[in-house]
Amino acid sequence: MGLHTPPAGQPPRRRAYAADGKTLRGSGLAGSQIHFLAAVDHHTGVVVAQTTVDSKTNEITRFVPLLAGLDLTGAVITADALHTQREHARWLAEQRNAGYVFVVKRNQPTLYHQVKHLPWSKVPIGDEVHTRGHGRYDIRRLQVLTVTPAIGLDFPHAVQAIRVPRRRMNLTTGHWSTVTVYTVTNLTADQATPAELADWLRGHWTVEVLHAKSSTPSAVTVPGCGSGAARSRLSRVSRPTGIPSFRASRVPGRPAGRSDRDRGQRRPQRRAVPGVRAGQARDLFDERDPGTPGLATDKSPRE
Repeated sequence: MGLHTPPAGQPPRRRAYAADGKTLRGSGLAGSQIHFLAAVDHHTGVVVAQTTVDSKTNEITRFVPLLAGLDLTGAVITADALHTQREHARWLAEQRNAGYVFVVKRNQPTLYHQVKHLPWSKVPIGDEVHTRGHGRYDIRRLQVLTVTPAIGLDFPHAVQAIRVPRRRMNLTTGHWSTVTVYTVTNLTADQATPAELADWLRGHWTVEVLHAKSSTPSAVTVPGCGSGAARSRLSRVSRPTGIPSFRASRVPGRPAGRSDRDRGQRRPQRRAVPGVRAGQARDLFDERDPGTPGLATDKSPRE
C-alpha cells in the first residue's frame, strides 16, 4: 500500500508530488548540518528528485532546480508555507502547466489575512475524514471556496481557497485540540474536487512525517561484530532518500503484512457530507465556532 491510496478502482487523476525539506539530524553542529530538499511521490512514497541546500542559500532558491528535471504537466505540487512564493506559483502554472496546493501562513501576511477572513461561515463542508491511531482520534473537515475576480486573492493564479479545521482528541487524556490550516490552489473546482484536495493535503502531511523519520541517522550494527562492546560500535547512516527503504523494511522474524508505521493506524473513514451526518460524529463537536457549524474555537497553527 502506498502512502496515499485512492478509493478502490479509482486511480488518482493527477500525479502529486510533495516538496519537503529536512535537516539531517546528527550530521554536524548547528549551522553546518546537512540540509536537503526532496520531491516525494504521494502515491508511492518514492523520492523522485532531491537537491542539497548549502549554508549559503535556502530552500526557496532550490525549489525550481529541484523540480526542473521532472515532467510536471498535469501534476500537482504540494508544499508548506515556506514555498508559498509568487515566483514558484508563476513558474508552475505558466512554464510547467502544473497545479499547486500551497499552505498559507503569516509569511504571506496579506494573503493570509484575505484567506482567513473569507466568509467561511457560509461555506458548506465539502469533505470530512475521521482517523484513529497512534493514541489520537482526528476529525478533518474541508471547506473550499472559489475565488471570484471581485475577491481577487493576492497570489498568482489562485482560484480556490481551502480551509481545513482539524479536531484532535488525545485518547489517553481525553483532551481535544483544534488547529485550522488555510491553503490556496490554482486548480478550479472542475479540476480538483474537495475529496482530492483533502487527499493531497493529508498526503503531504504524511510525507512530512515519514521524511522526518528517514532524516534521522540510523544506528547499524557493524557486520561481523558479536555482542558486547564490539556491538556498540555503531555507524550513523545518512539516508536522505530512505523513504522507500523505510516503507519496505520490517523487523526480522516478524510476519509480513502491514508495516510498523501502519500498526494501530486505521484506514481513514470518509463520511458523507451532504444531508445529515451521523449523530455520533456531530456530537463530538460540543463547542461552536462561528466560522463553521459544529467546530471548536478557531485557532491557527503556530507560525
